[in-house]
Parts: sequence; C-alpha cells; structure tokens
Amino acid sequence: MILIDADKENYINYFKQSLKLKSKKGIILIDNTLWKGDVANPKIKDKLTIKLREFNKYIKKSSINKYILPIGDGFTVCW
Repeated sequence: MILIDADKENYINYFKQSLKLKSKKGIILIDNTLWKGDVANPKIKDKLTIKLREFNKYIKKSSINKYILPIGDGFTVCW
C-alpha cells in the first residue's frame, strides 16, 4: 500500500512514482482529492484546488482502476 498525502503541487509526480513502486496486487491511496468539494466548483480558482483538479483529470485518464471515496476531503483508491 502506498499513501499519497503530501504537497498537492506534486501529486501527479508522486502518483507516477507510486505506479513504478506498486506491486501487482498493491493499492495506492490518495488523500484530499475532493478538497472539501471545491474541485467540483469551477468558481474556485486557488492554486491548490486547480492542482487537485489537474490531478483528478490525470488519474481519470490513467488505465489503473480507481474509485473516489466521498468522505471527508475525498480519498481516491487505485488498484
């Protein structure tokens, strides 16, 4: 299991590195992917919200299985 909960500006880099490190049956957990729901509000344009939107778009295009748990600030599970 790999947990990503660090500086949001580098989430894509951490995710790419995690894919290299993850075992075949491993999972990647990413915290704060809904950012209090702000990522769904196009009127909110602060730096961290934009970075999390970019990350979510990136991961959506990825071929890995994923699911966003809508609890707290959002938790994405990838397997």
